[in-house]
Amino acid sequence: MYIFSEGYNVYVQTYSERLLTRHTLQELTERLPANQFFRSHRSYLVNIYQVKEISPYFNGAYIMKLKDKNHSEVIVSRANVKRMKQLFSMG
Repeated sequence: MYIFSEGYNVYVQTYSERLLTRHTLQELTERLPANQFFRSHRSYLVNIYQVKEISPYFNGAYIMKLKDKNHSEVIVSRANVKRMKQLFSMG
């Protein structure tokens, strides 16, 4: 679903589990296919095929709601909004 960093740890969130990984978020960004994984924020890497909904948030940022068991929400920073709109053909 998505990968995120929290403190010094990096986790992979599957449909129902959160798994700790030994890789950094930067390593995973470089290793995973760029046409499938989007760096939405400095702390998040999202599988674009698992995004259910995108909504405007606050101060130019957006929120992505995902298809996982917990209906997770991942922020898209203002710096990454333009790329997100290109990926999702949002004008």
